[in-house]
Amino acid sequence: MAPSNNKASLSIELLSTGVERVRGGSDTVSGSEELGELIRASALPLRLLNDAVVQYFNGAAAPDSETADEPEALVPTDVDGERDLPRRIRIQTGVLPRDLFDGPPGWFVGAIQQEFDDGTWNDLDKPVSREQLLDNHTPEFVAKHAKTSTEDLNEMARAPFCTQLEEEAVRTFINFVSRNRLFDHMGWVEIKEGVDILVSEPYHGSMDDFQNLKALCDQLGWRFKVVGVSGHFPSATFRIEISPEL
Repeated sequence: MAPSNNKASLSIELLSTGVERVRGGSDTVSGSEELGELIRASALPLRLLNDAVVQYFNGAAAPDSETADEPEALVPTDVDGERDLPRRIRIQTGVLPRDLFDGPPGWFVGAIQQEFDDGTWNDLDKPVSREQLLDNHTPEFVAKHAKTSTEDLNEMARAPFCTQLEEEAVRTFINFVSRNRLFDHMGWVEIKEGVDILVSEPYHGSMDDFQNLKALCDQLGWRFKVVGVSGHFPSATFRIEISPEL
């Protein structure tokens, strides 16, 4: 509403029991119309003010400071499309996973290797010949590494945080589940020392996606569960945790 020169005012009386009295006044007819707008505009803030005072004097007020571990926020609330009082909620976030290619666990690599075995898996981590390593590189690269040993060339060709076998297992898995929207923002989370689970945090998924996920886990001997606390985009994504059958 645009600023007005009409004289309308609200006086609010507060006690330790909350808002005691609200008085309104105006000097003109047009001011009375503005007073009605003031009352409508302040209805929700007055309810919040009343609740805050009551909570404070009853010893139930929120703490003055929040911790990084348990932050809180006021969020808008709609009840069946109608705006209601904002809710104070505690923001919970999940541990963000590390990259899929960063140390895939043995249970994952073993299941993928067994299910998609084409007879070449055991050769992936074997040293490659110098000719093969330099075959697809430019003449400039070949000339630059003319004196580089074959062992060093093999080391340069490997992924930085996993073996070639682990890398191929991850690539095979990504290709296999690429059409399922439940596999998004994926990675590994260590739930206890030496035990990693696969975490995916999608925005949404259909019944077909979940049926496909169940079939995949049945096929590979895995299990999954769905939880509401995610790390990628809390409140917009949910978390799927996949682990081997115990």
